[in-house]
Amino acid sequence: MERTEGIVYEADCRRFQFVTAASYLETGGHEACCGHMVKSSGLREWYKALLDSGRFTFNCPKCAKEWPWQEVRHLAQLSQEECRRYEEQLGRIMTEKMEMYRK
Repeated sequence: MERTEGIVYEADCRRFQFVTAASYLETGGHEACCGHMVKSSGLREWYKALLDSGRFTFNCPKCAKEWPWQEVRHLAQLSQEECRRYEEQLGRIMTEKMEMYRK
């Protein structure tokens, strides 16, 4: 029997938990492009923390493969309003980074 490894972000203690029980991921679990299963609860807080710290790339916490923004939106099940806010924040971060490199 193949063991599925899942990734769960525990927002209250700001850490990831790696689980092997597929049943834990039955509700809210999605397969990321890297093949790891991700539970969507908690991912909103993780993405927000990354954006608040000025990061604009999202990588699998297990294998470090970069997740495209479209997938991030899907994995975290972001609402249209959340997408708009996060995309505005991403735009500001990208602009700041570009300005930093021009100096």
